[in-house]
Amino acid sequence: MSWSRPKKLAFADRERWGSDPRTLNAPLAELLSGEYAARLAARIDMSRAMPTQAFADAAGDTTYFCTADGAGNAVSGIQSINSGWGSGVIAGDTGILLNNRMAYWHLDPDHPNHLRPGRRVRHTMNPPLVLKDGKLWAVFGTPGADNQVQINLQVLTAMADFGLDPQQAAEMPRWTSNVPGQYANYPHDGPDVLTMERRFPEEVRRELARRGHPVNPVGDLEGPCSVEIIRRDMATAMLLAGSDPRRDGWALAW
Repeated sequence: MSWSRPKKLAFADRERWGSDPRTLNAPLAELLSGEYAARLAARIDMSRAMPTQAFADAAGDTTYFCTADGAGNAVSGIQSINSGWGSGVIAGDTGILLNNRMAYWHLDPDHPNHLRPGRRVRHTMNPPLVLKDGKLWAVFGTPGADNQVQINLQVLTAMADFGLDPQQAAEMPRWTSNVPGQYANYPHDGPDVLTMERRFPEEVRRELARRGHPVNPVGDLEGPCSVEIIRRDMATAMLLAGSDPRRDGWALAW
């Protein structure tokens, strides 16, 4: 199955329910249920791309790091000012540059994530930490706005389901799908595009385009994001690390 189809449905739910939980009561039990997933799956047409639309009618400056030790402690950390120089405001004489994550607000009052006093803005930052049987299995993450969760899913699937090591998972070919009206930063617009690195077979890209997906092929290592990964071998407790060759990054041990 092309992952772009369930991704479109998941991002449509993000637009509908992704908001400050103090002001919007999302039906989480239903959204996370197997029955709901089955209903969404039934809407997928394997022969044709799903039409894209905004809800209801980023480049940026983000840094990710992870670290782990032999005792099973780990940190999965992400920090962002969102764009060049953030908000352009320094906090007093601290030298701390304030971010402009509030660019993620919507100004349409009918949107769940619309700007309103006293609300917390929805954002795209998601630094995963994965446990297995209650013990650390992996930490990883990346900058990349709306691409973050898509690439993190691909990395986790590569390691958990296909047995790739961290470096193999960081280097594997990747794709991302973005839809007009759902881009993180205001005004939330951008191209309808399925970006795929050219290491995906040409016949796969051609077939996806035939089915209606707006495929944009890019170079072998020119896809988005910059993944850093640490995984713990459960049998030996050895730590394995990988760093994305697409951007500046390092995997270090001491």
